[in-house]
Amino acid sequence: MERESTKHGRRLDEQLRHETASIVQGAPVIANSREDLRQEDPDEGLDVEAGTRPEVPERLEVTEREAERRADLARAVAGAHFPATRAELLRAAGATDANEAVLAELGALAPEVHFANVQAVWDHLGGHREQRDHHAHR
Repeated sequence: MERESTKHGRRLDEQLRHETASIVQGAPVIANSREDLRQEDPDEGLDVEAGTRPEVPERLEVTEREAERRADLARAVAGAHFPATRAELLRAAGATDANEAVLAELGALAPEVHFANVQAVWDHLGGHREQRDHHAHR
């Protein structure tokens, strides 16, 4: 006796069996060849020529040198527990043998400010951020 699903009725079981038959039994015609089972093409409904990419404006405001500075800063204060003060950031940077430029930048921070994260330190030092557009759908 063949086991039947207890989740569906007999009619739905037959329909599911029919839809997956080519996968299970290796039929000469695959189920994906049926129009009603095909996935939607990624560019369906868009006014884009095949093989072309819509123009995406370059919106980065961070230079390569600035990105390196930000990465050096992040590595230097990686051991800090945020929120952190200037003294805590300098202590963490000293433990990682940070370069003199990073130590000088950290030393210029206001001593009474508590920085929430590395981005807050970067912002306080006057660093730029990348500008990203956030779309409602992806």
